[in-house]
Amino acid sequence: MVSDKLQELIDTARKAYDDYDFDGAYDTYLEAIALLKQESGPLQEKKIWIQIYKGIVDTLDKGGKWLNALEYAGILISEAKNKGNKRVEIETRLMACNILINHGNWPEGKKRYQVTLDLAQKGGSKRDLAECHYGLAYIDWKKGDTKSARFKTKKAIDLLKDYGVSLLQCKAIILQASVEDTSGNTKDAIALFQDAIEKLKTLGPNEELGRAYNNLGEAYKGIEDYKSAAKQYEECVKASKEVKSKRGILYGLCNTAECYAFNGRTDEAREIVKEVENILKDTHEKYIMVQVPYIRGIIAWAEKDYETACKEYEITIHGLKKIGNPPYDLGITYFRYGIVLKEKGDDKASRAFEKAKNYFIEADAKLYLQKMKDYV
Repeated sequence: MVSDKLQELIDTARKAYDDYDFDGAYDTYLEAIALLKQESGPLQEKKIWIQIYKGIVDTLDKGGKWLNALEYAGILISEAKNKGNKRVEIETRLMACNILINHGNWPEGKKRYQVTLDLAQKGGSKRDLAECHYGLAYIDWKKGDTKSARFKTKKAIDLLKDYGVSLLQCKAIILQASVEDTSGNTKDAIALFQDAIEKLKTLGPNEELGRAYNNLGEAYKGIEDYKSAAKQYEECVKASKEVKSKRGILYGLCNTAECYAFNGRTDEAREIVKEVENILKDTHEKYIMVQVPYIRGIIAWAEKDYETACKEYEITIHGLKKIGNPPYDLGITYFRYGIVLKEKGDDKASRAFEKAKNYFIEADAKLYLQKMKDYV
């Protein structure tokens, strides 16, 4: 039996979360835990504590404090496992896996998704299985295995057929589009992104809408239509601000700055980078932290400051290798690095282009491999 005071605190925390006041929601959940501990009996014997901890995990992640979210998820997983509560264990493991891949920790994410898939195959739902296949497909795509990513994404979409339009279905369509975009099938990718956007609009404000706009921008950027790309990134920022998604705002701002730099609007790009750095002070977004010097490199290149551009790209390459060597990102960075070296007359350009080519081969990035023919 939940006391009136405890229920009031939980309801207040949920309302704060719905209003995107993540700090307020977290503080209120902590009050709820403190009150629960004062009541008779061990904390873990009370079912409501599971609900509170899951709320904390989600709140911390949405508020940009994902490392703290993983700590709480670990406590909940351990306790659910000890109590034999497979439903809670699977749900919380999926939350933790999703946090890891959203923040670029693909090796750990893959390991945890595989463990969760094994559990789901022994008693989980179709949705659980679909989410595992989606996560593993996402990691395969990031690691450059587009064939495996395409196969696993299709499995996820097939498993979700009976559920109707959902956020997970839209995430899978976005991933399907990203795989096609990476493989050079830009027209198909754009159509899939637009399909996901229309579906997401029917679900009300949500974080995935910003992701869809961002990835559609990536497709336009890949064919060097920077004007159209910038429009999509601006929509990403707008949609992300509506749900106060720091992650979405950061992605949209970074990519907008990149497009502005390519279009010669370097002063505006530099101001956006400052805004990004201010937001990053309160987050653990490793992937975005790595992208900041990459954008600075593009700004410096646009202003013909080749020495600074080279230094920024070298910092980016070092950072990307620290977060798991994503081949697509490394390929693009070496490609931009090679262009700068070539323009400044440095013989090291050919080596940079060769490395870019090898990473693009690993990532199955056909569009960029086509572009490489002009340089290698």
